[in-house]
Amino acid sequence: MIRFEHVEQRYAASRAVLSDVSFELSRGQLGALLGASGSGKTTALKLVNRLLEPSGGRVSVDDRDVLASDPIPLRRSIGYVFQRFGLFPHMTLAENVAVGPRLCGWRASDITARTRELLALLGLPPETYAARYPRELSGGQQQRVGLARALAARPRIMLMDEPFGALDVVTRAELQVSYRRLHDELGLTTLMVTHDVVEALLLADRVFVLHDGQIAFDGSPRELLAAPPPGAVTRLLEVARRQLGSLEALARET
Repeated sequence: MIRFEHVEQRYAASRAVLSDVSFELSRGQLGALLGASGSGKTTALKLVNRLLEPSGGRVSVDDRDVLASDPIPLRRSIGYVFQRFGLFPHMTLAENVAVGPRLCGWRASDITARTRELLALLGLPPETYAARYPRELSGGQQQRVGLARALAARPRIMLMDEPFGALDVVTRAELQVSYRRLHDELGLTTLMVTHDVVEALLLADRVFVLHDGQIAFDGSPRELLAAPPPGAVTRLLEVARRQLGSLEALARET
């Protein structure tokens, strides 16, 4: 479904942000691009829908090179969820969700039905929330609207750039579970950027670890835990394990 083949990305004469990156995410899988800040995760995500174009190599969706696709319909066929909500503050929640279907030329009645369906599905009853504005919502509610907007035009693929990173711990956990359920129920293919090892291990079917613009690991969460490669990947796991060990020690003291 999504394939990177020897992809390189550089800006002007600067050091390559991505260098010889190759990986594949199959249809129906949820993949996590995991890595520290500056490792090239968001750059890779933006290459999928041509918000950026590769300096070298090939990025393909459904076995079609994205550079051979018109970028406008390509982007409209792919949902995109931002970290900090990205809602239009002057629009109601219903109007925010309706942006994609409206751009795709849907009938007004179908747009209304889809908007109400998604708001209800994401725990925001439309009779209560449809006419509200983003400023009237909590962060978790705003991100639910962001998810609804990304899903509104019935995309096959979802791109998510640290979608839960700006939320409190409880809300983040709730939305992670909600999204994984939606991903499975709707048969989506999702590529998600995260710097959170635990999030990647719990949510993803496949984990791609980026380090200094290169793939340092490509495999399942179980494989990552069982046999992490040395270097950056091991250090990421060690941080998570130390935090878990500290919590367990604290619990024993209470």
